[in-house]
Amino acid sequence: MGLQSSKTLEAERLRLRGTVEQQIQARNLKRPTVQLDASTSYNQRASRFGSEYIWRRTEPGSISLSASQPLLLGGRYQTALREADLRVAQAIARVRTQELAIARQVVEAYASVERDEAIADIRKLGVDVLLAQLEEMRARQAVRLVGLTEISQTEARFAAARAQEAAANARLVASYAALERLIGTRDLQHSDLPFTPIGVPNTLSEAIDLALRLNHDIKIARFNEDIARATAKSIEAEAGPRAFLKAGVTA
Repeated sequence: MGLQSSKTLEAERLRLRGTVEQQIQARNLKRPTVQLDASTSYNQRASRFGSEYIWRRTEPGSISLSASQPLLLGGRYQTALREADLRVAQAIARVRTQELAIARQVVEAYASVERDEAIADIRKLGVDVLLAQLEEMRARQAVRLVGLTEISQTEARFAAARAQEAAANARLVASYAALERLIGTRDLQHSDLPFTPIGVPNTLSEAIDLALRLNHDIKIARFNEDIARATAKSIEAEAGPRAFLKAGVTA
């Protein structure tokens, strides 16, 4: 739910779609192009013959059709396609990074709700126990089995427990609000979590190796480096030769 309601993630996905369009445009560099042009004009002129005027109207027009097929692009196609593919991979990594960030926030918010619910239940139980003790001591004080000092101490503990319960409930409300802000509802079951934990690495070196291979921030940095190289090659390819096969007809 958090992955569906995030506006930031939605923006990253829209950027990904735009990047895919750039990839499609790069693939179209080697495809033939067809162009159709049509033009028309309107002329009206008056000529005088004796005492009469004769109006002449002409509507000249033309249609031209041309086609072009790239034969040699001097490496422009390969470099443009390589750069477009890298940009798509970079955009995908950005989306995954945002998804993982939101998933982490949802898991943390969900864990906070579970923790604060448990604390609130414990505080309520403590209040109930102290209330029962206080009522029992007041009943015993009525028959002079306990003194006012013991009752005052129990009342103080009961008041402190009530304050702790109120604080726990306030933290729980804040945790509910944080979870609801992320997923749009406070009713989240275990099966609704964005992913299932797969365990932790056994050693520090294994954890570092996993991070270097799988961390999407590192992937984005590597894609940036590869894109820079591809852009440099694209600039070099602009100096290469080009060859096109063209044909056209005009009527």
